[in-house]
Amino acid sequence: GAWLRSPRCAASSDEKTTPFVAQMRVKGVGEELPPLPENVFKHVMRYTAGHKFELQLSSRQVSQLILLFLKHT
Repeated sequence: GAWLRSPRCAASSDEKTTPFVAQMRVKGVGEELPPLPENVFKHVMRYTAGHKFELQLSSRQVSQLILLFLKHT
C-alpha cells in the first residue's frame, strides 16, 4: 500500500497536523462482513487494559479471526 499523510486524520486544533506518523491506504477484498460481538473474539486478542487490546496481530490471531468471521456469517 501507499503511505499517506491525510489531513482528514488531523486531531489538533489547527487541523493541519496529525498525531499519526503515517497512514497506509488499504484496499478491501471480497464482501464486507458484519462486525463480530466482542464476546466472540475476546479470547483471540491480547488485552492491555479494560476493553483495549493490542492492534498488532500475529498470523495465528489473524487466522483465528478469519475463522470466527466465517463461522458467524
